[in-house]
Amino acid sequence: MRRVIKAVIGILTAAVILVVLGWGIYGLGKLYLGVIGRNTALPQTSAGENAAEKQVMHLPGFQVFFLQLGIFQDKSNAEKFAKGLEQQGFSAVVLNEQPYRVVTGFFGGWPAAREAKAGLKEVKPVEKSLEVKGINYRVAAGDGEQVKTVLVNYGELLGASAKVFESAVPGNLKSGTLAGLAVQVKGLRSGTSDAVKKLQASPNLAGAREVLLALDRQGEQAVRDIAILANSRNKESYLKAQKSLMQLFGLYREYLTILQKKTAD
Repeated sequence: MRRVIKAVIGILTAAVILVVLGWGIYGLGKLYLGVIGRNTALPQTSAGENAAEKQVMHLPGFQVFFLQLGIFQDKSNAEKFAKGLEQQGFSAVVLNEQPYRVVTGFFGGWPAAREAKAGLKEVKPVEKSLEVKGINYRVAAGDGEQVKTVLVNYGELLGASAKVFESAVPGNLKSGTLAGLAVQVKGLRSGTSDAVKKLQASPNLAGAREVLLALDRQGEQAVRDIAILANSRNKESYLKAQKSLMQLFGLYREYLTILQKKTAD
C-alpha cells in the first residue's frame, strides 16, 4: 500500500514539475517574441490584408514663430478680421485649423518675433509659436516614398526659411544667406514634382488631393517670393515672402493632419 502511495505521489510531483517547466518555457517564449515584436518596424499583415499595406515613415520636426492678431471659432469671422487688417496695410494669414488663428510674420525664434511686435502696437499682437513634431506614422505602402518626399522636402524648406528670418528688419538679413536659401528652397521644391504627380493619381489619398495641390502651388509661390527677397531685401518683398511662407506652413500642417486622420482609420 505504501508503495502505491509513494508511486502516486511521485507521479503527481513529476506532473507538477512538468507543468511548471511548461509554463516557464511558454513565458520565456512569449517574452522573446515580445522583444522581437518591439524591434520590428512593421507587423506581419493578416491573410485578409494586402501585403505591406502600411509602412512607417519618420518625419523630422521644426518650429515656426509668429505674431497672433486674433483667434476665432468661426472661420468666416477670422477671414473678415484678416481682410480688415489687410485693408489697413497689415499682412494677415488665417491658419485653416480650429480655432482659426489670424497671424502675421514668419520667424525662426522669439527675438525676431518680439522685434516685429514692437512695430505693431496698434493691433496688440501676441507672440506665438507652432511646432511640427518629429513623428512616426503609417501611410499606404504604395504612397510612402512620395508622401515622405513631399513632407520632408517642404518641412526642410520651411525650417530652413524660418532660421533665415532672424530679424524683423529686412536690411539686417544677410544677402549671401538669402541667396543660399533661394537656391536651397528651389532645389527642395523641384524635388517634389514627381512625387506630387504620382500622389494626384493615388486612390489612397483622395481626401488629401486638394490640399496637396494647394500645398504644392503655394510652395512654388514661396520659392519665387524668396528669390525676389534675395535680390531686393526691401520691406515689401520681405513681408510678401513671410506671408507666402506662413500660408505654406498652414497648408503643410493641414495636409499632415489629413494624413494622420487617414492613418488612424
